[in-house]
Amino acid sequence: MNKRKFPVTNIGSVSLLMIFIVLCMVTLAALSLSTASGSYRSAQTLAGHTTAYYRASNKAEKKLAETEKILQACYHSTSDADSYYQQVRQQLGITGSDGSLIYSFQTAVNKSQELEVLIQITYPDSSATAGSDREDSDTASAFYKITCWKMTSTSDWNADNSIQLIQ
Repeated sequence: MNKRKFPVTNIGSVSLLMIFIVLCMVTLAALSLSTASGSYRSAQTLAGHTTAYYRASNKAEKKLAETEKILQACYHSTSDADSYYQQVRQQLGITGSDGSLIYSFQTAVNKSQELEVLIQITYPDSSATAGSDREDSDTASAFYKITCWKMTSTSDWNADNSIQLIQ
């Protein structure tokens, strides 16, 4: 009767080690799932903001193209800079008589932001149209210069400084 004795402490320590490893893996899996879910929500929000910005940017580009057509028509129908600027003021509805002619418009991005565009109207001079006649000077850089293309807030920012101490 040869009986072998197995140490009882080894079986318990292996079980405890396995339970600890399983708990660590479950905890890491839950943290990974939480991080992935947060990243997905953040990516969805960013995609929505980016889409809204580019939609507003496309509308602003269309408005800029319409403005450029007006400027070309004014340029081709006038013979000097003063009459050109006067006709541009009438066509675009710009008020003021200072030396620089600034035209601005806004395009809504979302309910709290808009895309603001400012262009400085210029008269195509001989350096911009060198080597070409009046009919061929239809480049955008000859008629205007974009001075501002930025996102602005349309609503007031209200800080939430409250701290909830007791729930």
